[in-house]
Amino acid sequence: MVDVDTTNADPLPGFAATVSPGQTVIGKTAVVQYISCPVNTIPQAAAAGGEVDETETHFDAAVHNVGKGLATTDKFTVVVVRSTVPPTTTEQRLRPILEQASGKIAGIDFGLAVNPEFLRQRTSEQDFDRPWITVLGTADRLSADILHNLYTPFGGLIVNCKPAEAEMIKYVNNIYNALKISYFNEVHQICEHFGVDSRLIGAVVARSAESMWNPLYGTRGGVPYGGACLPKDTLAFMQFCREQGLAHLMLEATIEVNEKLEASVAAVANPEEIEHVLKMHVRPQNGHLRLAA
Repeated sequence: MVDVDTTNADPLPGFAATVSPGQTVIGKTAVVQYISCPVNTIPQAAAAGGEVDETETHFDAAVHNVGKGLATTDKFTVVVVRSTVPPTTTEQRLRPILEQASGKIAGIDFGLAVNPEFLRQRTSEQDFDRPWITVLGTADRLSADILHNLYTPFGGLIVNCKPAEAEMIKYVNNIYNALKISYFNEVHQICEHFGVDSRLIGAVVARSAESMWNPLYGTRGGVPYGGACLPKDTLAFMQFCREQGLAHLMLEATIEVNEKLEASVAAVANPEEIEHVLKMHVRPQNGHLRLAA
């Protein structure tokens, strides 16, 4: 495990190490060398190429320390990024740091992977012990196999993909949760205006809307919504809100995105294709790993 705050590593079983302030902690499993990097998330300004701040410096410093450690071993070591970082960060930014510091080549002399955390704040330990899903973003087969064997005993679905895809999955996961909360906050405000019980509305919609009980509904990007209901109802309710002097920013943005997409893509969707995409990234029961091209 690698962290600029060494107190985060001390309590973890299997990571017995004596460190001084500012040092990097590197742990090993009994089978292979495995270096985990759960360093603080890169802030928005730094991720967008803006002014470098202390968090970004710490992140690069931690990765650089890992690279120096790689130079001292002849074992194939998998460096695993656990932090939430923007897509392409691991391969385009962190890989050069590791290769320069170690004098080695990723994918040949050491492995590089992205394994985002899906931990809830109140139940983080239980979520780590019993994950409902594990995402492994790797660029080489050996690293993919090593991590798959490491995580299989924990149970849960294991999804194999590229590093940038794993990075994107984590951001989309968190942003979607935030979007859902914001949408129902707007619904709550509209309900309050009319004296309607927003808790009842939310509870019923959670059971009536297909997007709630069908996990893959609407997740195939690139195709606008269509059909007999969605286009007319979104426009009608938006107009109703405007007439009542009510803001509905989430709906307004939804309509705008859909109309822009309709200008170039027909509103037709095929849910079966979503299942096909997912299956291409999941290791089947026979243990054979399929990585997307």
